[in-house]
Amino acid sequence: MNNLKNLREKENITQEQLSKETNIPIGTLRDWEQKNYPKQIQYLIKLKEKLNCTFEELLQEIKQQEEKN
Repeated sequence: MNNLKNLREKENITQEQLSKETNIPIGTLRDWEQKNYPKQIQYLIKLKEKLNCTFEELLQEIKQQEEKN
């Protein structure tokens, strides 16, 4: 079992609910729960480690843009 699934189940949320509430395709969530991550995530992990920062710091601008919409 992976952390995404653990966190989702801890919140008593189904994949379908999470998909609907986040606008993330259910197939994508299923892939991530099966540890089939896209290359971009691996790149973000490398950047985070090299720059010694959090994902929030790294993605702050994207997060702010999402909040405006």
